[in-house]
Amino acid sequence: MKKTLKSLIDRLEWLPGIISYIWIVLTILMCIAAYLLYKPEKKHTKEGKLIYLMLLLTWLYPLYSWHYRLIPGFIGTISYYIYLLYAGYTIYQKNRKAALLLLPTVIWVTFAIGYTLAKIIVR
Repeated sequence: MKKTLKSLIDRLEWLPGIISYIWIVLTILMCIAAYLLYKPEKKHTKEGKLIYLMLLLTWLYPLYSWHYRLIPGFIGTISYYIYLLYAGYTIYQKNRKAALLLLPTVIWVTFAIGYTLAKIIVR
């Protein structure tokens, strides 16, 4: 199993070079979702605040992963994923379009969890 995972990780060696670009696109989608939830009369809705917190957690990743260490990063990513699912579900109940804009983030974080887990196992 380790050999198979090592082979998979080796085939994805280009991945670290594009992660920043992926997160920039995902951040733009989160900002659009927050815009869709903005209500001029209320200013910031509960669902919008969920997205603001999601954006904050996204860009604080280097802190809660202790500068990209595998185990703390994995735990942080699992925590982020749970929050992402909660926020997505809550937002879906108010605005489906905004929630669908978060779907690429859910897919990416799911992939990131699998990739990180494979790196931990191979290690």
